[in-house]
Amino acid sequence: MVNNDEESLTYDIVEDGSIDGEIFEDYYFDEEDQICMTEFTVEECIVVYDTTVKAKLIAIIRYYYLTDADRNQKKLIVEVYDENEITYLVREGQNLVLDTCREKNPVAHNVTVLIKDQEGKLRQKLIVPWTHLVNLRV
Repeated sequence: MVNNDEESLTYDIVEDGSIDGEIFEDYYFDEEDQICMTEFTVEECIVVYDTTVKAKLIAIIRYYYLTDADRNQKKLIVEVYDENEITYLVREGQNLVLDTCREKNPVAHNVTVLIKDQEGKLRQKLIVPWTHLVNLRV
């Protein structure tokens, strides 16, 4: 997505969700530390819940293919999003292995922000992991 206009992107995501029945939003920080969002379609995601009555979200597994233009081959990429981190995997033969092309893998996605307390002092606050927010709605 070229721009990151939240209102426009949210409209597109809601529209796609009304057509497909379900859609996932992913929020992330880009190279310039700007909050960005993108969508994952249900065709490329497997949602994993626990077996309790509330069916709490445990993880989202996203999979897709990238084409290696030099070799003219498709490469399977798998991303596993859990409460604490994102793990990137690639297929080698019949196995999924850690993507060693990435500097860090897995990558923690807990985010801290600076907030002002009641006395006006800046302090760090951990943003609640995304699964907690999703599971609050169940």
